[in-house]
Amino acid sequence: EKNACELLYKAIEKVNTEYVMGNYIYTTFEGEKWDSPMFDIQENFEVTITDYKKSFFVMNSVVWNKIFKRDFIETNKLRFAEGALAEDAIFTSFLYTHTDKGYFIKDVILNYRQNKENVSISTNCNKNYFSKTDEAYKLIYENYKTTNNTGFYRFFCARIMPYFLCKIIDTNELKSDEEIIEVLKLFSWYFKQKSEYRVIIMNEDFNEIIDCISNSDYEKAIIKIRKVKEYRNSLNSSQKHNMYAVCEEVFNRMLKES
Repeated sequence: EKNACELLYKAIEKVNTEYVMGNYIYTTFEGEKWDSPMFDIQENFEVTITDYKKSFFVMNSVVWNKIFKRDFIETNKLRFAEGALAEDAIFTSFLYTHTDKGYFIKDVILNYRQNKENVSISTNCNKNYFSKTDEAYKLIYENYKTTNNTGFYRFFCARIMPYFLCKIIDTNELKSDEEIIEVLKLFSWYFKQKSEYRVIIMNEDFNEIIDCISNSDYEKAIIKIRKVKEYRNSLNSSQKHNMYAVCEEVFNRMLKES
């Protein structure tokens, strides 16, 4: 939106916080907005890494809906990981563990356009992409672990794990079963965290695939991946998103099991 920077700047000047984030809405490739913004929230509020009921929903892994205080960034020497993939996720993980002063504004500041299916990064993830992502996810995990924020990391996994699994399912760059299995083995440490951190994933197909990977049953995982891929190929962007989007029910169940 034209007033995005103004809204973020006014908010960070007004409140005692190190960063401010705004709401956003998805649009189709042609620019048609989805029915509702990303966060169905009607108020501004302070966010904290220990609040899994409200703050966690808006504490996403991107930087393009945020503004930061320069002295905070410089004092803590926060930088993008040079040459890394998922650099937004790495950066925001260090952001969240270095301060408990964040703020969310309900205003929609950005329209996030969805790519057409034939140019989407989701279908063009090759072995190098997954190798680099593995390095990034390990950095993120080590950061949350060493700063004693595995509680937040548990909820982070609930949000990211099904999304990332869809990257493996959707890509057309892994040409053989052997290449897919190579990637599944690479990320077996990550998918095993579903059990370790008691991560709840609602989609039963995703649960079955992740359990197969965790148990090194890669042949069965391949069979299920191909079936889910065929189904996802019949969906539009919004429907694909809804398959991995995490609903409030998941987090409420995880809170009860904390």
